Amino acid sequence: MVAHAAPLFPLSAAELPAATARHLPRWRGFNLLQKFTKRKEGNPPFPESDFALVSEWGFNFVRLPLSYLCWTDPGDWLKLREAELKHLDDAVALGGKHGVHVNLNLHRAPGYCVNPPKEPLDLWTNDEALAACTFHWAHLAKRYRGIPNERVSFDLLNEPGDFVEETYVRVVKRLVQAIRAEDPQRLIIADGLRWGGNPQETEHHRQKCAGQFVNAHSAAVPCAVHATLFSMKTGRLEDFNFGGRRVSV
Repeated sequence: MVAHAAPLFPLSAAELPAATARHLPRWRGFNLLQKFTKRKEGNPPFPESDFALVSEWGFNFVRLPLSYLCWTDPGDWLKLREAELKHLDDAVALGGKHGVHVNLNLHRAPGYCVNPPKEPLDLWTNDEALAACTFHWAHLAKRYRGIPNERVSFDLLNEPGDFVEETYVRVVKRLVQAIRAEDPQRLIIADGLRWGGNPQETEHHRQKCAGQFVNAHSAAVPCAVHATLFSMKTGRLEDFNFGGRRVSV
């Protein structure tokens, strides 16, 4: 396991809005899917042209939905493949170069993914899966420690299902603790329950997470998934611009 120091990621980026637990900026952008699922032929790096285009179009945000399988050994989910992780490093650097915030999301985490195939162990009930998931987030936290929150944030898990709130909080708490142990200042986002549609107003979220991504699965805005932010400060869904028109959800 290799942890990179902050100087590997130049800070001479275009100015990005301040991102704090008290005030999340109104990010606008896209998912980049190079590490969304593990590919038999190998996963490509994130192309610079995507970051340049996002910036050229006036957006300032990319979310990287990631599968941990892309950088782990097939026989050992705790053995990391540095060459694949280097692609994440490059994406963070490209975000800085082009003035684009990079949000890292474990879309397929050890023990959970909303999409098939089902994971062999269950993150929500199995301690081995939870330990593996905390290991991966701890590694990412250590790897990107020192990179400003204006440039990098973490999105813990994609679309948690319909779970008992206590189960959800137990898992989120462990993941947040693992991240905070390596990087106490990292900005953390936690998706709401019921596949991102039910924000969780818990004491742990108020104290430890800046906010939650909430999915707008709507016939009126079919491409607006992951575009809406639930503000823990205001307790409401924020408006956003999509396709040149203002949408309120």
